Amino acid sequence: MDSLFQKCLERVDGCVQEVVNAWALVFPAQLEPEFKVVFDAACGYRTANDVANNQREFDSLTEEQATREKETREVFCKAYTAFLRKHPDVLNPRIRSEVGLA
Repeated sequence: MDSLFQKCLERVDGCVQEVVNAWALVFPAQLEPEFKVVFDAACGYRTANDVANNQREFDSLTEEQATREKETREVFCKAYTAFLRKHPDVLNPRIRSEVGLA
């Protein structure tokens, strides 16, 4: 498995938060369409993760919910790593270092 993708999977919540934080800033207009794909994937994962965590709290997580969380995490990490490879200087230097791009 790709090491950058694996690192994203390992620290997915931090990567998602970084994307959300970057979206909130004035983002370069020329990157917006590409970044929106990553942002949408981040939102999809965050929603699926919230649902799964809420269900875990009540010990009622279904297989479908767990699968949805896993799938959206992988979709996000694929979009995130593809974006970072193409635009390595866009996101936080600390994040780039943690995922091995610094």
